[in-house]
Amino acid sequence: MNLSVRSYLLLLWLGCTLLLAWPGMAPSPAPARMPASAANTAPRPTLAAAKSYDTPHLRVHYAQSGADAPPAADENQNGVPDYVELIAAAGERSWRVLIEELAWPPPAPDADLGGDLRTDIYVRDLGGAYLGWSARDNRSCGDNPRTPQRERVACSAFLSIHNHLRRPGLDSSDLIQLSVAHEFMHIVQHGIDSAEPADWMWEAWAVWAEEQVFDEINAYLHFLPPLFAAPESSFESYPYAAAVLPLWLGEQFGPALARDVWLAAIEADGVQALDAALRRRQLSLRRVLLDYGVALAVRAPCPALAPYCWQEGEAFPAAAVQGSLSAPARWESGAGQSLHPLGRTILRLQTDAAARVRLSTRNRGQAMTLQVLQLRAGARPRLRLFEAITQAGVAEITLPPPGPDETQSILITPSLTGGGIGFVVEVEALAELPLFLPLMMRR
Repeated sequence: MNLSVRSYLLLLWLGCTLLLAWPGMAPSPAPARMPASAANTAPRPTLAAAKSYDTPHLRVHYAQSGADAPPAADENQNGVPDYVELIAAAGERSWRVLIEELAWPPPAPDADLGGDLRTDIYVRDLGGAYLGWSARDNRSCGDNPRTPQRERVACSAFLSIHNHLRRPGLDSSDLIQLSVAHEFMHIVQHGIDSAEPADWMWEAWAVWAEEQVFDEINAYLHFLPPLFAAPESSFESYPYAAAVLPLWLGEQFGPALARDVWLAAIEADGVQALDAALRRRQLSLRRVLLDYGVALAVRAPCPALAPYCWQEGEAFPAAAVQGSLSAPARWESGAGQSLHPLGRTILRLQTDAAARVRLSTRNRGQAMTLQVLQLRAGARPRLRLFEAITQAGVAEITLPPPGPDETQSILITPSLTGGGIGFVVEVEALAELPLFLPLMMRR
């Protein structure tokens, strides 16, 4: 988002809308989305009896009285509230990890709008729904002079953190640290391409940054259930949970890839930026997203079954299965049901014999990928992956019998140029295998 609202809310249904949340928090409405033209910019806050606390890279502004004042506790009696010092420490750690260790570009300078060139954090009352937010300054944007590349819409920005971060059952220090890391990442993003239109990329990469800076907290796991419950959906529907994409990319190809996707956003938008960053590594966007989809279904802990694994895959929820097929069987997608280009349908295959799986699309000119997984979990995991792309609307895979301890899954993934609009999956039992089986990948 151009005005980033950092909010952990309870998972609840409001009408037909699913809201993501922190457990144990009282229900509250989702933050309102502002129009992009209004959300892009905001004036600097004005605080009562304002003071500031400086670190090498940050200036933290806080009020000494009134509704915006933070808790006054000052354990080390240095005249600075402990709350402010914790925010500053989280900001400096974010700078060290993201800017110095992972080589992200520094934030764009703000022409001393906060009193000097440090990145500014404002501690203030943001209301009950918000933990933090960031906004770019109401001034012209252009190149970020702190980077070697030439940006076109790099903007200075500032972040605000709530002055009383408390949630039942959650550690306040964790909330503060994660909120600072998340919003600091948005400041960095504004300094690269403040005009990026893909909202999910803003939030996915900001949650990714939380995990890089404060890996020990693992708060991103709270965001995952809705995405795994609807694997056919787009990242736009669950932008915070979409952090699993940059997390997986970083684990499989190195954390620099996450940075390079945002640098590619200077010239491209959304998935096209991801494509450009992958091409520079001689990687195929289609292949990478297919492997990512298999990883979602498998959820193996790395290094087993790489690249279909995650460092914390055992903590992930199971991806929802839309149907279960034996042999013979026929499964048809619902009328009007479509797959987002970044989504996939997952079916369970329950057969002990050799089988043929056939995918037929209603739109014969639209390419879709059929994959079948034969997975053995446990201490010695193994994955056999079979794959076929539709030709003239049809794809077929002939399967050997699964092992006695293997489960089987069918994945249907649309092309990147359009969602899958209507398809049929048929399973046929085979008395014996053909002489030649299609190539498979073994893990």
